[in-house]
Amino acid sequence: MDGDLVGGPTTTDLAGACLVYRYSTGPKYRLAFTNETVTFQLQIDPDTASPAATLPYRARKLRDDLYLVHWIPPSRTVHVALVIDLARREIHVSGLMPGRLEFFDLAKIEELSLGQRDTTA
Repeated sequence: MDGDLVGGPTTTDLAGACLVYRYSTGPKYRLAFTNETVTFQLQIDPDTASPAATLPYRARKLRDDLYLVHWIPPSRTVHVALVIDLARREIHVSGLMPGRLEFFDLAKIEELSLGQRDTTA
């Protein structure tokens, strides 16, 4: 977007990855990455989920198995930044959610699929 300051290296290393994780405050999400988009979905219970949303994202590899991921929807009313630690199976979030709710939490990755390599907690 005009006026944005975006620099530094980006990566598509997460393309094909799918993660299911639960935050310490309770919400459980599913993320799936392509080269250009991330699809996220709140998992309400084993048989029910909220509608999925797909948005463009940016990712930066901080070191092996550690990524900073960021997205903002076109409305710019929500902002999400994740630090995904694949080795520790953790996700740290900082975000501004609908209703101007601050979201700052830690999640445990319960399911992880990275292309040909699948693992479950």
